[in-house]
Amino acid sequence: MEINYQQIKLNSDSSREQLTIALGNFSCFHLGHFELLKSVINVANSTNTIPSVLCFSSQISNKNIMTLKDKKTFLKKIGISQLIEIEFNDSFKKTSYIDFMLFLKETLNVNNVIVGEDYRFGYNRLGSTNDLKKMFNVNIIELKTANGVKISTSDIIQKIENGEIMSANKLLGFNYSITGIVQKGKQNGRKINFPTINISLNEYIIPKSGVYAAYLDYNGLKYLGMAYVGTHRTIDTLATPILELNVFNFNENLYEKTVTIELLERISDDFKFSNINELQIALEKYKSTILKKYSAN
Repeated sequence: MEINYQQIKLNSDSSREQLTIALGNFSCFHLGHFELLKSVINVANSTNTIPSVLCFSSQISNKNIMTLKDKKTFLKKIGISQLIEIEFNDSFKKTSYIDFMLFLKETLNVNNVIVGEDYRFGYNRLGSTNDLKKMFNVNIIELKTANGVKISTSDIIQKIENGEIMSANKLLGFNYSITGIVQKGKQNGRKINFPTINISLNEYIIPKSGVYAAYLDYNGLKYLGMAYVGTHRTIDTLATPILELNVFNFNENLYEKTVTIELLERISDDFKFSNINELQIALEKYKSTILKKYSAN
């Protein structure tokens, strides 16, 4: 048996060797994972082990809520020291639950395991929490629900794709965020006093087209703005959707800089206006709506 993996050190913990590790799919982290991650940190601190998380490489590159870089940033911020990423290939899918436990024990030097109560693993999902207890110290975390339903990544993805960003953010426990390098666009926004920064959506779940209240995260500060997801239906139509942000009260040149855009709320559909003057009037209205609701936050 061979499992392809990489160990990503997020913090320096050279004085500790054994791992306390969270096991799960973790294609993203959401509200349902917070207690589990908190338990990893607490157990690791009490046993002088390295707080770690195991996740799998994404199979669908443009279906990410969080990229690997996003996961690293998120985990480092909350105090996780190591991320183990396993290549989810055909060979790994056939790995037995016993071989997987041996990999954890012998290759990764895992001592403590933290899992959700419904965790299953190995070929045909034959491994259970009872099997883990035979080889590791195991903490089992109760499932977190929203309105009586288990919080799931697939539900969050569906809400993002439907433009239900406020609902998605509640399940995530933070605002859906997209990070990328600012690209030079067609600069049509400048002609109507709504200059934008543009970033690609290539690696991310594409939200429903429309206008959103949003924040720009840059240099540790947040700036309120108005985001657009779509293909420029009124002028210079694009082949694929793009994310644009008009940042209020902000004049810095961000070309080629890496920024993060947080989506807060979808406030309008994506309309095709009959002329650029109608577009400008609509943008003024959207901006006013966002400022009234969010400028005091």
